[in-house]
Amino acid sequence: MIRAFVYWVNHIESSQTPGIRFVDQLLQLIHCYEQDIALPWQDYTEVLGEWTTPAFCVETDGAFEMLDGLNKVVRGASSTGLNVFDHTFTQALVAMIRVSEERGIVECSPICRACDLFAVCGGAHYLERYGPENGYRNPSKYCGDMQVLIRWFAAFYQRGILLA
Repeated sequence: MIRAFVYWVNHIESSQTPGIRFVDQLLQLIHCYEQDIALPWQDYTEVLGEWTTPAFCVETDGAFEMLDGLNKVVRGASSTGLNVFDHTFTQALVAMIRVSEERGIVECSPICRACDLFAVCGGAHYLERYGPENGYRNPSKYCGDMQVLIRWFAAFYQRGILLA
């Protein structure tokens, strides 16, 4: 990722250089952390940061479900029990938040919460944290890699080479 970022930065003047969502989000989180300002709510994602974007899917049968990735770690974990025929989108959003809290999806490991990078990393994506013993309350399986990446990007940002 670092090599890809260096290439991207060296070619940023080119009008054909595409944005990289993960890199943009990471730099924006580092900028907000360094400046002690809040990230605008519309910029949250489910991948990075202390807060995630509440999102759900409408299945072809009309069921409101949380993001599909949850079914990869626990069968039926994305179910909210609601559908477009009997419930509003607001009800689905409230249910998604409640179900996420009940199932421990939003909870991070105490190790993550104590880490100096938590404001940027947020404990990483919930699918990377799942384990049979502690559910979603584990450090990401990519924790070491994320620490290297975030620290490298933070040093890059602090040198003033790129401002988010």
